[in-house]
Amino acid sequence: MVLFLKLLKNSWSLLLGTGKPMIVGSVLFGIILFAVQGSIDREMEMQYKRALISLELGEDRLNVLNERMQSGDQTAFDDAIGKLMEAEQALQAMPKEERDALLQSRARIATQVVAPLRLLHMVLSVIIIVFSSAFFFVIMQQGTDVLAMVRRSLRAFPKMLLTDLWVFFSSLLWLPFVVLLLSARFMESALPAALLLIASALPALILLPRSLPALPIHLHGTAPLESIRESFDRTRARWGFLIISFFLVIVLLTLLMNIFTGLILWTGSVASLLVAIFGQIQLAYFCAFVTAVAEKRRV
Repeated sequence: MVLFLKLLKNSWSLLLGTGKPMIVGSVLFGIILFAVQGSIDREMEMQYKRALISLELGEDRLNVLNERMQSGDQTAFDDAIGKLMEAEQALQAMPKEERDALLQSRARIATQVVAPLRLLHMVLSVIIIVFSSAFFFVIMQQGTDVLAMVRRSLRAFPKMLLTDLWVFFSSLLWLPFVVLLLSARFMESALPAALLLIASALPALILLPRSLPALPIHLHGTAPLESIRESFDRTRARWGFLIISFFLVIVLLTLLMNIFTGLILWTGSVASLLVAIFGQIQLAYFCAFVTAVAEKRRV
């Protein structure tokens, strides 16, 4: 516990040492993440609702109503509401089993409609988080000039992304995702699937804490694969301590996020923006924690 507290203290010192760049980066990347995710979420919601309405009214009828509304027909909206009410009444008149099956089918189809946007949401979020983590790792090591650090982060981003991929594969973090997909496809019983998923996650729980220090290590000019090797070499002595330490710091950050969200007085977009910014501050601290682990040669 003493060693863990010392690691937390060293990480906090690293974070405080970044000063202005950390604050500017957290606010900037928080705003970007909030804006990107928010715009895609709104588009997904609109497309999802449109898909449900289209399934309820029929695509042809919906297109006709849209054309009427766009041409300035004042009665088109009332007609659309009337058709929706008729469809809803017909739906309620169905036997419960048929109604539930129809609603599930519509929800499944609507979900498939917005699937590309969900993928875009995930990809852009990952790119932003990888770049912001690259920025935080950079400022942990040198400099307080925000613009200079952004430029260096841009140069470091391709190798950071490649190193992230090496961490993902070398830690076997991909294995639970594969097991989850295969279980959903081929296993009907939930208990064996859950046990298999837990078993597949165990190697990642052991290897991931030993792989993560490769992220700051590669910024010293080390190739991504060599960074992974050096990370494993540096963390060989006390990998058990690292597993517990990373688990505890993630629990601690999760608790802090829950406390923060509970203290927010605003709701809606303001709350989401504040959560995004605070999430970036937490990411900065986690990067400081990983950097502290990487710098301690005999961890």
